[in-house]
Amino acid sequence: MGDYLNTRDACYGNPPDDYFFVAPKGVAAMIGVKHTKLKMSVFNNAGVSWIDYEYSYARWVDDREMETCGTWGNSTDNSDLWVGFFKREGSTFKCPEGSCCFTMEGDSVPPPDAYFPILYGERSYLNPKTKTGPAFDEILGVRVMTFDPPQ
Repeated sequence: MGDYLNTRDACYGNPPDDYFFVAPKGVAAMIGVKHTKLKMSVFNNAGVSWIDYEYSYARWVDDREMETCGTWGNSTDNSDLWVGFFKREGSTFKCPEGSCCFTMEGDSVPPPDAYFPILYGERSYLNPKTKTGPAFDEILGVRVMTFDPPQ
């Protein structure tokens, strides 16, 4: 993890040359820390975007949504962690009951039978007006795992 695309606005994520592929029927699972809940920031969001460098598809989860995304589908566990599943339209992956499950779909997404390259990232602000965030070593960044269920 490093400074996400060298921006000033407190973005953290994988380097631009390091990305994930979501298979046609696959899913990306993102797990992260609720930085706002832990008082490590005043604003926090995380998500995925299509690596076409125009961000024609992006889905971000903000700190309010994170509160409803418990660990592995248990939204009432009051955990300091959150989990979100990002799956392709037509994916065979069954999201756990009550989990935060997002379907990547729309005109800007590659066809359902194509692999979908994604970047992931996270944004945390200490001061949203100046777009400054915690030092890199003060952020416990999100992690992404991709799964390709049997076809």
